[in-house]
Amino acid sequence: MGWKEVDDKTKKRIDSQFVSCTEKWEMDFIKQVIKEEFPHIPDSKIIEAIAECCAEVKGNRPRAKFMQCLQNKLS
Repeated sequence: MGWKEVDDKTKKRIDSQFVSCTEKWEMDFIKQVIKEEFPHIPDSKIIEAIAECCAEVKGNRPRAKFMQCLQNKLS
């Protein structure tokens, strides 16, 4: 699954460029994307970074801003 498939699953693409921290499937997808690109990072660290970015990136979470937060946390 890629971002296009994630976009297609969102409601009429209204929020396709945003991350919803309340959607388990979306959090699982983001974790999978990170794990595929960086297999050496432990799952626990990925999950912790996702939780921190959910708390730090407020309101409607633009995907680019959220992913930048994850990159900063995991680098």
